[in-house]
Amino acid sequence: MVFKFIIDSADLKFTLPRNLKLMGELKSDQKVNEKILEKCVVARDIGEKEGKITVYFPEKGEYTLTIFVNDPKADVNTYTPVWKYALTSEKGFSGVSGLPNLEKVAVGKHGKFSACGLTQLGSVDDPFIRIEGHEFQLNYSTKIPLKLSTKLHYTNSNGKEDDMSKYVLRQWIPKENKVNYI
Repeated sequence: MVFKFIIDSADLKFTLPRNLKLMGELKSDQKVNEKILEKCVVARDIGEKEGKITVYFPEKGEYTLTIFVNDPKADVNTYTPVWKYALTSEKGFSGVSGLPNLEKVAVGKHGKFSACGLTQLGSVDDPFIRIEGHEFQLNYSTKIPLKLSTKLHYTNSNGKEDDMSKYVLRQWIPKENKVNYI
């Protein structure tokens, strides 16, 4: 199966039979630096049984994308290859070569999210957020009193990181047990 894209990125969405973790690895026969290819794939959880992988093509050409899964209940460190795609892109990624040097952490809900009584409100179900303007909003509700903090980091294409947390407005609405981040 060969997928052909006339844009610089592709989103692949998977339905998972249980709470599995996804990972993707992009390869190219062209002379594309391996370090750049590592920054061209973003895998994340969306809901309980869905996963999504976004691929950015650093330049026009042919690529292979291998999808790996992990069952965290069985073994946290082992990812098994389950599918390989052949991808062709007619356009390379405009802007930086791949994504910036973001911290290598899983995005999305972490283990204690539900245990803390948190619920995400609104339509943002994908933890990989592409911002068109200069601001966005996240809304949560909680069943129990919590002390919350926020970190916002900006990483440029050279890997330089700046703490931008002072630009996050946190608004607590006690009557509704709701917190908004802008």
